[in-house]
Amino acid sequence: MKIPKKQLNLLLSLILILIILESVEVLMLAKDQSLMKEFQALTTENLQYDDYLSFHLMNYFRGIHIPIILGLFTYFGRKSLRFGHLYKIVFGLLMMLSIMMHFIGHHFRTILFYPIIGLQILLFFVLINLTQEERDGKD
Repeated sequence: MKIPKKQLNLLLSLILILIILESVEVLMLAKDQSLMKEFQALTTENLQYDDYLSFHLMNYFRGIHIPIILGLFTYFGRKSLRFGHLYKIVFGLLMMLSIMMHFIGHHFRTILFYPIIGLQILLFFVLINLTQEERDGKD
């Protein structure tokens, strides 16, 4: 059993768009001086720009690692692995965790927050609704 090519392309396209939006968001956050000053005001220590940049890069990698793993696993395993209920449950739970972490760790004021959440929810539903087509006996 394998994932139909149309659904695979949709899944990988959503992951690509999600990674691009996350990248643009972290660039916007890292270059904003007013957010840097707000970040310094919220911390008790005297943190520099490098610390601020490291904070946003860690949030960036936290936000994209689950979609990257999902995309790589699905793409490279599409011919040899079966994508059954366990695949949907594991990656569905990971996507739900990613959505919750995005709500907890991000600014609601950024313009890309809501499109990213919307894409993650759409990716979750596409993942859950994946269908499989039977192999025609050729291995």
